[in-house]
Amino acid sequence: MHGTMLIDTNILLSFLLDQNDVKSTEKFLVNTERQKISLKMLDFALYSTCVALDRLGEEQLIKELILTIEKLQNIEIIKPKTEEILEALIYKVNLDFDDRLHYYFSRKYNLNFISYDGDFKKTDIKIYTPKEALNLLGLS
Repeated sequence: MHGTMLIDTNILLSFLLDQNDVKSTEKFLVNTERQKISLKMLDFALYSTCVALDRLGEEQLIKELILTIEKLQNIEIIKPKTEEILEALIYKVNLDFDDRLHYYFSRKYNLNFISYDGDFKKTDIKIYTPKEALNLLGLS
């Protein structure tokens, strides 16, 4: 596995809320930063994470999230351009809006997609859990 990786909303939620395979998620985030492996995240994913945390009354976790992302040198927040959003809507895949954006960016920019979302298994892109990404990177 080479190149930049696109991380899904559920990767951050896994880390912050101790969900899914939180140990692998934390190891993935720590090791990719240590190895200076470029991670990208849609601004929509960041906002969705904040909305989910806000609904849970986790304002402190929102602050921690923002400060952590700002501190990490390897995560870039992508703000899709209007034309990219429109292009993403053209794809005829059975995904909701935010997943279709991730699908679009993963395909268009050849990004490895890191997610726990099983909905992507019915598409033509390969998704990796943090544990699978660590194995492919030789960082497990």
